[in-house]
This record gives sequence, C-alpha cells and structure tokens, in this order.
Amino acid sequence: MSTRYPAELETEIEHRGQRLRLRPMRPDDAELISMASRQLAPEDLRMRFFLPIPAISRERAAALAALDYDRNMAFLLFDGEELLGVVRLAIEADREQGEFAVIVASDRHRQGIGSLLIEHILGYARSRGLKRVFGTVLRENTGMLALVERLGFARNPGGSSGLDVRVIKDLPPL
Repeated sequence: MSTRYPAELETEIEHRGQRLRLRPMRPDDAELISMASRQLAPEDLRMRFFLPIPAISRERAAALAALDYDRNMAFLLFDGEELLGVVRLAIEADREQGEFAVIVASDRHRQGIGSLLIEHILGYARSRGLKRVFGTVLRENTGMLALVERLGFARNPGGSSGLDVRVIKDLPPL
C-alpha cells in the first residue's frame, strides 16, 4: 500500500485548443472539493451521489480526498485554477476490476470533459493491470449512459430497485 503522492501522474492535456492540467487528488484538496460542490447544480450532485444533497460537506470531502493511491485513486482536471471535474477509481480486493465515478462542473457539460476523464481513468486502470472497470449510473441519467455507451461500456441490470444500471467495460491488456 502506497500513501506517497504520485507526482509522476500529474500531466497537461490539450483538449479542444485548451491546455488543461490533470493531477491526482491530494488530502489538502478537501476544501476545494467542498467549495466546488457548492457550484454544482443540485441535479448533478444527485446523479453522482444518488441522494439529494445541497453540497459535499467538509467531512465528506476530507474522506473523499483521503486516498491510499494504491486501491483508491482520483484525478482532478483544471483549467487554470478552475476545477472542471473529478474522476475516481476504487480497485477491488481481487485487483482485477475497479469501480469508477465521475462528475463534471455543471457549466462544462457536453464539452468532452466527461469523456476525457473516463478515458483517463480507463488508461490508468489498464496500467494497473485491471481486467475491467464498472460503474453504477442512475437509469434516468441518460447523458451519462449515452457517454459510457460511446466509450464501449455494456449495460447490465443494476440494483434490485431498478433505478440504476451497472455499466461494465472489459479492458484489453497492455
């Protein structure tokens, strides 16, 4: 288990003519996460966390930012100082698969940010030797379902409530 911040994973990405910065989340990002969540539309928070919450509390943000960088990783995407989105990967104990989650700033939807973040976490998962990545998406989140379908994810039935869909993507080995 490694708790050392993986500075070597920091990178710049060109996206639609912009230079964006992508880096692993750090524990000191908790305040940034909490503050940025207050700028998100309530519907975006509900779609991500499956609950109607007004914002991410400081305590929850601290828990989200406390990564071990071994089985839990998250990347933040910035345009200058503006946080555009976050993507996470929780690697399961078998180290064959991991669960992803993503959220994009409400005013940046439909600009390719979600695709960029998911593609990045898929590459990271492959580099870690994972065989598949999965996520849970609310059935009503048609935008996210369309996005992951374009990225090659298959849909499987979700939980027993029927309100969500499990999306799965098998990863080819490196």
